[in-house]
Amino acid sequence: MDEDGYSYLRQMRKSARDARRLEWLTSYADSINAPLGGFVWEEDGKIIGNLTLIPLQKHFQRVFLVANVAVLPEFRRKGIGELLTKTALGYLREIKVYATWLQVRRDNPPACNLYQKLGFNIRFTRTTWHGKVTNSAVVPTPFLVTNPSTSDWAEMLKQFESIYPRDVIWNLPVDLNVFKPGILSAVGRIISGSKTQCWVVKKDKVMIGCLGWEAARTWTDNVWVGCKPEDEEDALRSLLPVVLSTHHRTRPQSINYPADKAVDLFTSFGFIDHSSLHWMEIVLTPSHHLV
Repeated sequence: MDEDGYSYLRQMRKSARDARRLEWLTSYADSINAPLGGFVWEEDGKIIGNLTLIPLQKHFQRVFLVANVAVLPEFRRKGIGELLTKTALGYLREIKVYATWLQVRRDNPPACNLYQKLGFNIRFTRTTWHGKVTNSAVVPTPFLVTNPSTSDWAEMLKQFESIYPRDVIWNLPVDLNVFKPGILSAVGRIISGSKTQCWVVKKDKVMIGCLGWEAARTWTDNVWVGCKPEDEEDALRSLLPVVLSTHHRTRPQSINYPADKAVDLFTSFGFIDHSSLHWMEIVLTPSHHLV
């Protein structure tokens, strides 16, 4: 586990302690939008397996995320994880949830095969790259990198959405509008306490890429990049050195990007493949899908 994992574990334990004070709400559990739910496997009074259900919204549609599927080492290979997952899916069908998602590491074939056996399909695979900020001077970039103007926004948004399309952005911790240039947006960021920076790169006065940096509460800050497929190499080669220069930042930078894309470029700038995850979905009640 990384620092984010330990932080998440502490939050789960805190939620569990708080939940014990709200036991009187148990009878209403199915009608409220509880932050966490799920199932445990218990033998002889000891919890040996767990599955967490996290309620989410995807394009105004209620979906759930299956997370924290875990079994004690000495009880593995007995089908407990599979039975926990089947139980969770049965419950979600009963309450007429449209779809359920999960994420699983690409380098864990047994888990991938299990979920596919249960009806999950891989919708996309994303890699999280971690890069360290350096104290060196900004490396000269191939093309002009500047802060954006308000007239750049429409093209910026289009290029961001080419890397973070609608089916991906709903489950990522970002609102691309925080990078919108202009005074009103700047005032909004001040009011919300959001700390961001943004750059665009232009080739012959035509924008070929954009990059937004956002301070996060996790142990890495978040970086979001946009570009057209045909301009990917020139855009990344120009933008990555900028975000890795200090600019008063000391924490690692995290970039979510389509798996197997621009691998050599990220590696050449010292980024490390932190994890590559399959995002998998199973549709439970198709009749409840809203177009």
